Amino acid sequence: MTTMDIKLKWYEANLQQARDTRDTSKWYRANKKTAQAVTPWYEAKNKATVADGTPWHEANLQQHFDAKQKWYEANLKVAVEQVRENRQKWYEANNVVDPYAAVKQKWYEANLEIARQSQNKWYEAKDQPTVTPETSWYKANLKEHFDDKQKWYEANLKIALVSVRAERKKWYEANIKLNPHGEIKQKWHEANLEQARTSRQKWYDANTQVAPYAFSKQKWYEANLQTARISRKKWYEAND
Repeated sequence: MTTMDIKLKWYEANLQQARDTRDTSKWYRANKKTAQAVTPWYEAKNKATVADGTPWHEANLQQHFDAKQKWYEANLKVAVEQVRENRQKWYEANNVVDPYAAVKQKWYEANLEIARQSQNKWYEAKDQPTVTPETSWYKANLKEHFDDKQKWYEANLKIALVSVRAERKKWYEANIKLNPHGEIKQKWHEANLEQARTSRQKWYDANTQVAPYAFSKQKWYEANLQTARISRKKWYEAND
């Protein structure tokens, strides 16, 4: 018998059992009953909610505090015991006599004595007069340093002077050469100068001549002056 045969028998057995146990008439009658009135959700929201019993946070508050207090006391006790134990170990470890204490003490005293002697020598050396510059290293090397510097300066000064003089000579000779266009420039300058003088003279002569209408203007001015005086005299007499 194969697996498929077993599954097929199992399916047929369960199918028959399902048909025997299912009563369609009960399901039909149950659905024929009138449904109970259900309040719509939007009306149910408008109804006031009645609080009944202790809220969950208040109900669990005391239990929470009790558990927290027990946990705190238990951990505090363990922490205190550990700290005291560590302090005791540290104290006992530091109270152990150092086997090298005597050797360290002797070494310290010996080095202290050497340090004091060195300090005294240093202090006494400071009180001694300062070494004179004549016998110092600086003074001994100062003259030699100056001699080398003087020789270097003189050698470089000589080279610099020769170079500067050569450059100056080249520049001077280049600038004193005759200008090939000098004669042309001179003639151009003289010609323009003569033209400027002639033009200026003509302008002066034209402006110094007597205007052709000067006599007529003079007569017009005198005639109008006489008329103005007569009119002014009449106005003055009329206002008196």
